[in-house]
Parts: sequence; C-alpha cells; structure tokens
Amino acid sequence: MNPPENAVVISVDEKPAIQALERAQGWLRLPDGQAVRGFNHEYKRHGTTTLFAALEVATGLVRVGHYQRRRRREFLDFMNGVVTLHPDTELHVVLDNLNTHKPKHDRWLARHPNVHLHYTPTHASWLNQVETHTKARVKPADPPLAVM
Repeated sequence: MNPPENAVVISVDEKPAIQALERAQGWLRLPDGQAVRGFNHEYKRHGTTTLFAALEVATGLVRVGHYQRRRRREFLDFMNGVVTLHPDTELHVVLDNLNTHKPKHDRWLARHPNVHLHYTPTHASWLNQVETHTKARVKPADPPLAVM
C-alpha cells in the first residue's frame, strides 16, 4: 500500500458479541455524603453489541459505532459515517478478510471511487492497527463495557 500524500489511511475492524451490561447498583452513598470507592459486582444484562471501530493511522483518532448485529448492512452504515467525515478525500482502508467486507459485486465501492480497500493476509490480522487497539480495550480480564 502506497497512498498519495493527501490520502487518509484508516484501519477498520469489528468486535462482535460484546456483553452490554449495566451495573445493577452504582456508587453507594455513605451517611456522611461520601461515596464508597468501588462498585457492586451485579449487572443488568442488555444482550450483546457489535463494536465497529475506525482508527485514523496518522492522527490516532478512533471513531466507533455500536450495532445489534454484524452484517454487511451494519458495516456499510458504519463506513458511510466514516466516508462522510472525509468528503473529497482519498481514503485507504485496511480491513481483515471477513466475508462482510468482501462481496462478489461491490456496488457500495463502485459508488465511492475515493475509497480503496486493502485486506490483511489471512492469519495476519495483527497488522490491522485498530484490531490491536480494540483487543487492548476489550479483553476478558477487563470489566464489561457499560451501556450509557
């Protein structure tokens, strides 16, 4: 990949099946008005969510979107948001080889001539910078993402 000087390079990935949890009880207030430092470990479950993330390689800025499912439709909705942030700019997007990223006849890509997709080789998804970012943010030892 050798993008032109004014192009924006974006690394895109998705993290499916993230548990959407809400703490059953927030901060506890003591009679003196101070809060107990810590949380109750009980959660209210809200199903799962899929996190789509786009990392601008040059700036480190990460944009995210939450969706109920991980299909081509949700991926394109997320990509439409990314494209609108960079009007009249050539975008080079680094992706893994997931089937939702690679349809046989890509009408969306034909409608967006400034977008160029670059796929990481199979079993080399660590090359996709946003994937290492999302793995660092959402790993099994971390507390679940909270629903706002």
